[in-house]
Amino acid sequence: MAKVIFFGYSAMGYEGLEYLIRQKEEIAAVISHRDKEEENIWFPSVPKLAKEAGIPLYYGEEMSSKELKELVASLEPDIILSIYYRNLIPGSVLKMARIGAYNLHGSLLPRFRGRCPTNWQILKGETVSGVTLHVMERKADTGPIVGQKRIPIEPRETAFTLAGKQIRAARELLAEVFPRIKRQEHSLLPQDHSLASYFGGRTPEDGRIDWNESAVQIDRLVRAVTHPYPGAFTTWKERKLLIWEAYPMGGEASPPGKILGLGPQGILVATGSSLLEILKCQLEGEEELSAHEFWHRYSLQKGERLE
Repeated sequence: MAKVIFFGYSAMGYEGLEYLIRQKEEIAAVISHRDKEEENIWFPSVPKLAKEAGIPLYYGEEMSSKELKELVASLEPDIILSIYYRNLIPGSVLKMARIGAYNLHGSLLPRFRGRCPTNWQILKGETVSGVTLHVMERKADTGPIVGQKRIPIEPRETAFTLAGKQIRAARELLAEVFPRIKRQEHSLLPQDHSLASYFGGRTPEDGRIDWNESAVQIDRLVRAVTHPYPGAFTTWKERKLLIWEAYPMGGEASPPGKILGLGPQGILVATGSSLLEILKCQLEGEEELSAHEFWHRYSLQKGERLE
């Protein structure tokens, strides 16, 4: 048994903490985040799980750097494990773990370092994803790799469905490598920094659709931020219109954003390259509808523009 300090949040963090509890590890403390009112909290609660398990719980935002260092030093951990914790943990704290400090990241490092890797991989049209457990260093996501699991990304994958696959892969990866870490029998593979890519955090405003982009790229955006994320959106008659599902089609060029009519499955809209068929949408503050229901309820007309 190793003494662990766990830093974590979100669905992936919940999975990691649940694994440690199932394995009856000595969890000296859990450091997490309070939920933000402006976020859609669709994932299970790390703080709630910690409380139910009787583990001392702290919130990172409510601790100064000095208080964090003093806490970790007093607990003398063997291992620090971070899974989807949103703050950068100081290097001086990482060094306090006797065996080491490790982070689980939602991509195949060194690609897609940084924030929101699952959403970015859908947005960039990747065909393979994965999870990586790596040594934590002063800079985020740069340390040697302890283990990885690869995951295929299906053609119609969304960020949500990919996140589910990543959680299952993380469960398998932790079961494989965490026992070796405790025995200090794990191997380390340095990252090839020349292959690294980095992406920053995303905000709801990043979901705005640019109709000058191709139908393929707009479809990727829709799948990257559809439920439970804030959603891709456009403007129709000065109202925010959320696009929850769409499909790229062939077709002749037309002014981008122009509504061309009602197709077999949905509303046909011109883009910078071919057509996009909107399948599910929602005016902000109203109920989500199929595209056909939306067309008839709001009396859309050919030639109207989405902006």
